[in-house]
Amino acid sequence: MSSRWEAISAISSLIQTVVIIITVIFAVLQVRQTNRSHKLDVSIRLFDELSSPNSRKNRTFIYSLKGREPSQLTTEDFLIIDEVLSSLDRVWILIQNGQVDNEFVYDIYGEMFLKLWGVLHPTVIHERGRRGNYYRQRTESLVKSVKKHFKTQNKPLEYPI
Repeated sequence: MSSRWEAISAISSLIQTVVIIITVIFAVLQVRQTNRSHKLDVSIRLFDELSSPNSRKNRTFIYSLKGREPSQLTTEDFLIIDEVLSSLDRVWILIQNGQVDNEFVYDIYGEMFLKLWGVLHPTVIHERGRRGNYYRQRTESLVKSVKKHFKTQNKPLEYPI
């Protein structure tokens, strides 16, 4: 009789173990799905920001600055420049923290990032002389990462405006 109870106890333990394993698997899948959903939500908000009318207007303004010396820029110019560079910094922060998929962002906005950097790089260098070498390091890291991604896809690294 005791061997029968031992068998029942062993079967019961096995069933409990299987139930626990299945529960853990479903919990892991749920966490992964929640993470994907969060990334999608952050990506949508980022794309909304980058494609907003104000962002488009600011980018058009930045493109109009091509060839201008940083010393010729006004305070109002610098306010718009800082707004655009801050948005690029936010993109890099989201990528670095795994909140958005970098390849997805680069494939959609990488060319735009490179165009903006092509115009703004002299201004960033000029401002680093005033503010220190840390100025807009995140934006520069974003651009380097885009270029690295584009190299692997044999895409151009510079784009005309």
